Amino acid sequence: RHYLERGRADKALEQFNAARLLRSDDVEVLDGLALAHAALGQNAQAQAALTSLSMLRPDSAAVLQRLALAQVAGGQKVAAALLLRRALELDPKLVDARVALAKLELAAGKAEEALAVARALQREPSASTAGWILEGEVHAYQGKFAAAHASYMKAWQARRDRDLLLKLQQSLTALGRHDEADELMRAWLKERPQDQEARKHLANALLVSGRFTPALAEYETVLKAKPDDAEVLNNMAWAAFQLQDRRALRFAERAQALSSNDPNILDTLGRILAQDGQVDRALEIFERALSAASHRQDIRYQLAQLLLRKGDRRRARQELEQVVAGGKEFAEHAQAVALLSKLQR
Repeated sequence: RHYLERGRADKALEQFNAARLLRSDDVEVLDGLALAHAALGQNAQAQAALTSLSMLRPDSAAVLQRLALAQVAGGQKVAAALLLRRALELDPKLVDARVALAKLELAAGKAEEALAVARALQREPSASTAGWILEGEVHAYQGKFAAAHASYMKAWQARRDRDLLLKLQQSLTALGRHDEADELMRAWLKERPQDQEARKHLANALLVSGRFTPALAEYETVLKAKPDDAEVLNNMAWAAFQLQDRRALRFAERAQALSSNDPNILDTLGRILAQDGQVDRALEIFERALSAASHRQDIRYQLAQLLLRKGDRRRARQELEQVVAGGKEFAEHAQAVALLSKLQR
């Protein structure tokens, strides 16, 4: 636990694994294993340790709650709901279990049930903040972003953390209040300049709203701390590409070297190569991207355009026919339909 407290989950895991060889049914060891795996993002292994722990402590509401939350994170919603209900039978006051079960109800379209849980939590001094956050999530689910923002602000008065910060940012962005969202994020980063996850979210918001110059500047700061972040490099490549910055190709190639078969990264690299006149290489990249994500009609459209540039009208038409038949709208769908119509004349 010494290592866990100091953020060295990898070292903690080594020690707990060694201890389990000697004490396979030790509650403290299993608890530590679960914590170490969770800290390392190893949800399946954390679940395994918690499952073993729950067999030793079948009447521990806290253990059942932890296992259920791990199942929620792993997408096992039905199993998680059963465990959450069992945990709440043992201890009806468990806040995290009540919130998690309400979120599962919300995901199933039962907004009123989730809202009732939120209102009940708000009446409890120790759970009121969780209640306001849950209410905000219900409103956001319903598309009521002004109400969502008001609920999040109630929670913000009592608790300030990155998760709540991002909910506030998202609600402001959904309301079109981009300047306020940026101001909120920059105020947070002024006090916590090392919070690169928050900075990445700011950069992503700038990128999505087409503010490529400030987005690129924020990504560059993140990259100094996380030089092997393929997602950041890919987003930098896209921002630079939009700005006609010659560094775009270099960023894209670095991203692709780190994540060779990611269709989003291949798509960015392929578009940059195509504009740079490297048609053969771009064609190869888009073939790979389509192999990795055959459902991506936007990638198929890019491939069709390159096939036309190479003079292969027959295959270009075949690809465009698949794009149109796919029926999935994407940013360039109208252009794809028009191009197919032109080739069919």
